[in-house]
Amino acid sequence: MTWPTKKLGEKISFIWRKKYLELFIVIAALGTPILYCSNSQINDYLIFYTLVVILWYSRETMDLKRNSSKELDRLRVEHKTNLRPYLRIQKKTGENKPQLVNVGKGVAVHLRSIYKQGKYEVKLPRITAMAVAPESVAEGLTPLKLGIDFESDQDCIIEILYNDIEGRNYHAVFKRNSDFNDKFEIVEQKEI
Repeated sequence: MTWPTKKLGEKISFIWRKKYLELFIVIAALGTPILYCSNSQINDYLIFYTLVVILWYSRETMDLKRNSSKELDRLRVEHKTNLRPYLRIQKKTGENKPQLVNVGKGVAVHLRSIYKQGKYEVKLPRITAMAVAPESVAEGLTPLKLGIDFESDQDCIIEILYNDIEGRNYHAVFKRNSDFNDKFEIVEQKEI
């Protein structure tokens, strides 16, 4: 497409998207003298104006359909987000073990955790399912016999892979950070 026709195409697109009502009024205004000069009957005027109104109505209906589809897509995403599990780790007060908490509104199932510190990796005990908030605390995420000390392991990471009851997969990464009140920072938590 050459430059002048590209510019013309952009103008036509803009008029069709933003100024279509004015376009139909101009078409009706220009069509009236053309019909008059061609010695048309009153039925020709009625058919022409009906055509302009039908085109305008079709354009409005197309906009309504497009807006409805966008709204429906947003509602689907919001519904999916509202019903997903959302995990966080908090250090149990006075003890050297964290608690895994599901603060989301969806059930988390088949939780598989890996503790990492440098090159040292330990698979933590699996958790079958976690209920939705507020009774969603799982303790004993890191048994003492594994030799994990959260008081001294400042740079440790816990990765958790889990599913929801509809089979969607999630990945969460938590990093030990004493600046947070839970002593763990949520690095990543997303659907995979």
